[in-house]
Amino acid sequence: MRMPLMLLVLLSILLLVSVTVLAQPGEAKSPPVAAEPVRMAKPGMKNKALEADMIAAIQQQGWKETPLRAVITSDEWRILRNQVTGIPLRRVLNGEVAVKTPAGKCRVFAIGIAQEHDGSKYGKSRYYSVGDSYDIECDDVKK
Repeated sequence: MRMPLMLLVLLSILLLVSVTVLAQPGEAKSPPVAAEPVRMAKPGMKNKALEADMIAAIQQQGWKETPLRAVITSDEWRILRNQVTGIPLRRVLNGEVAVKTPAGKCRVFAIGIAQEHDGSKYGKSRYYSVGDSYDIECDDVKK
């Protein structure tokens, strides 16, 4: 019978100490940390025609979202070649496109465009891929 009584006394003391340590009167609370605003990626290159191609590429896919802004994140084209012959097949450029959803929210999608090589030159840009996406405040799209 003595052991449970001792255990009860020890638990009571621990509880009292922990409450005292946690609730110090007059102790200042640290202010909440403001989250960094979400921004689109910094451009790897700027080219208005290719940025317009990125927007056109998603429009041609029939997206319900309205494109607002495109940013090219690649600093150069990535050339994809035939593994045997080494002949260029296409070149790919990566970027981000900010869109406004039908619900009025804004979102940014990673997107790739490609230009096929016909044996002598590269053709028009076309939709190639879409990757991850994230929410962004609509006011921050142009920043």
